[in-house]
Amino acid sequence: MSYIGTQADKLADAMLGMTELLDVMPEAEANMNNAKEGIEQKIRTERLTKSRVLSEYEKHQKLGVNHDYRKDVYESVQNFDMSSLRDFHNSHIASGVRVVMVLGSKDDLDLEVLQQYGEIKHLTLRDVFGY
Repeated sequence: MSYIGTQADKLADAMLGMTELLDVMPEAEANMNNAKEGIEQKIRTERLTKSRVLSEYEKHQKLGVNHDYRKDVYESVQNFDMSSLRDFHNSHIASGVRVVMVLGSKDDLDLEVLQQYGEIKHLTLRDVFGY
């Protein structure tokens, strides 16, 4: 899921920028290493106490996992590199089907720009917000 907020007159630029970002992942080795360190640190310092022990156990059982998955994550992140991230992005994000929701007044939006990205379906406030 991604989000971008912009004014109606900047719709074409916003859609193009978001599409490019989702299609071609920017590669920042330092950012990826910081994220890896953050994951490792969280797992090293996180403690399951009191009712969380039971809730985590039940969550794992529903997923069919009979051990603490954090151990798997911790071991996997050790071998994770930019190539792994690129492969994941290309397999699951760049090639994926996208649903785009644009909130705004139809009168202010350039529908020709939106048609370039696929079929347009107009929703009511009830469809979007439930009231």
